[in-house]
Amino acid sequence: MHYSLVYCRSCVIQTQAASDDIDVVKETARLLALDIAEYMLRPSVRLKCRHAATLRRVVDELSSRHEIIFTSIARKLGARVAVEGPTAARWRYTFIAVASELFADGHNNWGRVVTVYAFAGWLIRHHSETCGDELAHTIAATAGDFVAEKLADWICHQGGWVGLKYVPL
Repeated sequence: MHYSLVYCRSCVIQTQAASDDIDVVKETARLLALDIAEYMLRPSVRLKCRHAATLRRVVDELSSRHEIIFTSIARKLGARVAVEGPTAARWRYTFIAVASELFADGHNNWGRVVTVYAFAGWLIRHHSETCGDELAHTIAATAGDFVAEKLADWICHQGGWVGLKYVPL
């Protein structure tokens, strides 16, 4: 088993590698997306998996640091989707386009993975009143599928989903 450190501006995340197979990585990616979706709407919701508590803390930190950016992007995308037709397919397409751009340079890291979940949570939070539970489910499923299908190999090469220890600086 090996350990590594990931540095954020105000915390250190210590990771302990696990030997998750790709199916476990994909299932966990989808569970984490559902967890973040529910958490952004109802913060008292029960954890869906053992990695969710740490992901919630890191998403909260990212959200507080970049609230203006996330709000602005959510608003702009909402306006664009509304003009083009706010269907589930349009939301999926739009989310995947933005998430793909995040990884366009081919450099994957845990910060970007967390940003996918934070972005999904912000879209859900920002548009839940106007679009309801169907939108929350669509975005959560899309985020989970994106991480599962596009990033599972990379996550496996990092040792799988890890037991994260969040240490504020």
